[in-house]
Amino acid sequence: MIPIRLGTRFYENRALPVSSQNLINLYVETQGNDAKSPIVVHRVPGLPNYMAIGAGPIRGLYVMDSVLYVVSGTELYSVKNGVDTLLGSVAGAGLVGMSTNDRESGPQLVICNGTETQTTYSTVTGLTTQTLTGPSYHPEYQDGYFIYDWVGTGKWFISNILDGTTFDSTEVGASNARPDKVLRIISNHQQVWVFGERSIEVFYNAAAQDFPFSRINEATNDEIGLGARWSVVEMDNTIFWVGHDREVYKAEGYSARQISDPSVSEALRGVNLDEITAFTYSDGGHKFYQLNLDDKSLVFDARENVWHQRSFWSNGKWEKHRAATYALFEGMHIVGDYGSNQLYEMSPNYHYDAKGEKLRWEMITPPIHNNNSYMNFPNLWVDFIPGQGLSDGTDPMVEVSWSNDARVYSNFQHYSVGKVGNYTNRAIARRLGGTKHQRIFKIAGSDPIPTTIAGCGIGF
Repeated sequence: MIPIRLGTRFYENRALPVSSQNLINLYVETQGNDAKSPIVVHRVPGLPNYMAIGAGPIRGLYVMDSVLYVVSGTELYSVKNGVDTLLGSVAGAGLVGMSTNDRESGPQLVICNGTETQTTYSTVTGLTTQTLTGPSYHPEYQDGYFIYDWVGTGKWFISNILDGTTFDSTEVGASNARPDKVLRIISNHQQVWVFGERSIEVFYNAAAQDFPFSRINEATNDEIGLGARWSVVEMDNTIFWVGHDREVYKAEGYSARQISDPSVSEALRGVNLDEITAFTYSDGGHKFYQLNLDDKSLVFDARENVWHQRSFWSNGKWEKHRAATYALFEGMHIVGDYGSNQLYEMSPNYHYDAKGEKLRWEMITPPIHNNNSYMNFPNLWVDFIPGQGLSDGTDPMVEVSWSNDARVYSNFQHYSVGKVGNYTNRAIARRLGGTKHQRIFKIAGSDPIPTTIAGCGIGF
């Protein structure tokens, strides 16, 4: 038997015969030197329903004082112990920016929707609205101040200290490394990162009398700006974002390091940047950055430094993942549906997707070739973790298809993964023919069992 390489990442080259490799709803995990296989591939978490809330869609999630706050449609809800409570109205459509302070007299949760009006919730004063210095999408909190992007301008502004409901119209900062507009503010390591269309500037609290924040000149980047305002996240002790040049970056110090490869760049080529959403979460030793595009979701795994695809299988085709918003709440990974009122819990122990459908996965291997010499494929073996079986006692199945040109694939053939208790089963596809060009295998499945692939190869 000759082992062959598993698909380990999303890497679709523009010339598919060069590489059409992909992992859909699977992610790779490297193993120690003493493991049976240097890598394994796991299925991503399923999406069990947590609760339906409001009319939807879910526009924002935030946790304040151990309570989950949800903007669903035009309403704000609190969730505690599985019970949701309507708190009032939040105007607008599309995602909202949410942030909270640590005021001793009762923390304030502020919600912005791109207009000049802000909604503030406090357990002391309830739900109120305020007129901002300017329209804003993204409130941030640092050093006692709420900090806001000023939509449509090169400026940003702050609230009065320890009060997110009052403002001094003179407390305004300017981003002037380039004559561009401010798209996003984020506080990271007690520094304010101001993302413009073509530049990034970083400020610190200098406690100046007129305006407290001063620019760190050596941190200014006037070559790379922000392309997708909702793509900015904090993860792995730094910041990730989609640049104006449609590349994905992470901050290393004050520098921007590109983490998008040519396949990701190609996927971003025709995407509406205004529609991109993103969130991050940590699970099982991995830190994931999920970018939701028009037709698919791409996820960067910081542990493995590779991308994979997460998608929703619907009516025989892939759509983007249903989750657009995220909060870690009561030890659960809670996500909100971009198109409905549903909250889900991302759980590796649940084997169904949104709407109760089986969570389908798919792996496309790198091309196998022998420099135009003929290759014969008597069989393909795939190592799963067997013996788990289905609840009705039947065999869980794996689907195998193949292509010699990376464009046209054979019909799927189905093979047993192993019944309950059959811990030595190996899924084997036989009589696969041959080719003098190349061979690419597509391995897929959806049966609701724990799914890990530990290797595959050609048998003779």
